[in-house]
Amino acid sequence: WEIGGDQFQWKQPPYEYEYEKLPIDILCGTDRVRKQLETGANVDDLEQLWHSDLERFAEVSQQYLLY
Repeated sequence: WEIGGDQFQWKQPPYEYEYEKLPIDILCGTDRVRKQLETGANVDDLEQLWHSDLERFAEVSQQYLLY
């Protein structure tokens, strides 16, 4: 990690009323972001993951849009 080097740590639980999940996973809604960052992914890599999810969401939600 560029900032903090080997002193970097994810904040440990508890967070709010959750005592098992890492707070970063709760805030992101998934552990996928944390795991990608831990393997060295950069913002562009994460954006690619989100892009495919956004496309899929747009396809599924289209049938529910009223206008």
